[in-house]
Amino acid sequence: FQQTFFLLPMFQRYEDKVRIAVQLIDAQKDDHIWAETYDRNINDVFQTQREIALQIASELDAILNRDQTALVEAEKTGNIEAFELYQLGRFHWNKRTSEGYTKSIQFFEEAIHADPTYGLAYAGLADTYALMSIQGHMDTQKGAAKAKELAFKALRLDENLAEAYTVLAEIYDYVDWEWEKAGAAYMRALELNPNYSTAYHYYSEHLSIIGRHKQARAKIDKGVELDPLSFVIRFVSAKLYYHQGSFEEALEELKICDELQPGHIWSKDLQFSCYWQLGQSDNAYKELKSLISIATDYDLSTADRIYKDKGLNDVLQWKVARDTSQKDPPYEHIANSMGLLGKEAEALSWLEKGFQQHQISPEISFNLNFKMLHDQRSFRDILKEMGLLEYLH
Repeated sequence: FQQTFFLLPMFQRYEDKVRIAVQLIDAQKDDHIWAETYDRNINDVFQTQREIALQIASELDAILNRDQTALVEAEKTGNIEAFELYQLGRFHWNKRTSEGYTKSIQFFEEAIHADPTYGLAYAGLADTYALMSIQGHMDTQKGAAKAKELAFKALRLDENLAEAYTVLAEIYDYVDWEWEKAGAAYMRALELNPNYSTAYHYYSEHLSIIGRHKQARAKIDKGVELDPLSFVIRFVSAKLYYHQGSFEEALEELKICDELQPGHIWSKDLQFSCYWQLGQSDNAYKELKSLISIATDYDLSTADRIYKDKGLNDVLQWKVARDTSQKDPPYEHIANSMGLLGKEAEALSWLEKGFQQHQISPEISFNLNFKMLHDQRSFRDILKEMGLLEYLH
């Protein structure tokens, strides 16, 4: 309820009994404001959750309006099995891996089977399909259409689901390129739940896309504050630091990302770019080699030889040559590499190919690796077609 307060819950479960110990702490003063222990039957856990929330509001002398009180008192599901399956779905969804998405779909679908009226489970499933479509794990348009269908289903079951509005906003941004609709959906999500960290995370990316970088930093900082142990929120914080030229700050966030989810390919890729920009060739090559090792058809001994004989630039050019020979080349990723190498014409060519296939991210508007293209007519034409030219700074 206040950003200087932290809630520390502890749970113990034995058969059908649960003990919930809760402490409310003033983070600035390190003072314990309030503590309580609840011994309940597991079937009463949702009622206990509402009881705790209202008690905390009372202890903080918070005045909840009618909508906020309704949110606290709302019972999303009375089915313990569905609730636990939903939590498992979000756990795997948070990993941001192909395997994690597959498992999250399984758990969300099982949650829906356990309680077909559980709107949050439909929103979680929608979020998974949205990310899979955006990140290239499935056909973009088919995945986005399925995600929208599920999000609207969630809203029909519960019109106050911030999670569903956040999914829709994400699709409006990354698939439909409808910036005003995206912004309105994010605002509605945060109005419904001002403590939903994922909404701040996605909204920060939206604000970066439309050139509002200071506001984007404020939103992602709020997301980190609400969920400091989220790998993906920390990663996005690092990503926004990178694209604003704050490489050391980005690396500090990426260290935390490595602690939360060691060896994630996203972290390795961004660490490589940070070290490249800082001119730290050995560190950059270490991260690039980690990326190369993930793909089984790359010869690490060849990479080592090229690095020893010719240096980092030549290793990256060798990798790009291999990437471009793929049946379905990663257009934007190749363009990124060309941007790092300072090859303007090649970077622009790959961006144009990606745009023609609708396989390009609106994040090109703030991508530091494409900053050298801002005055190029072809690059500006792409942004104009996407409705982003007016936001370019």
